[in-house]
Amino acid sequence: MPADEISRLKQIVAKAHSKGCRLRFWGSPDNPDFWRELNDDDVDLINTDKLAELREFFESNHKHDL
Repeated sequence: MPADEISRLKQIVAKAHSKGCRLRFWGSPDNPDFWRELNDDDVDLINTDKLAELREFFESNHKHDL
């Protein structure tokens, strides 16, 4: 993701969290590179049709518990 989009994503996450809301994006890229960005920026839920691959991603990255 370009730096300006990452910055905007972080702003959106901070705003949602400041209001006590959890955050999930629909229709976003469905691949490990994008999941990593969402995970690194503390997006709460990752929307995917690739459940087994997402589980593998989290198991190998260990940032959030399943």
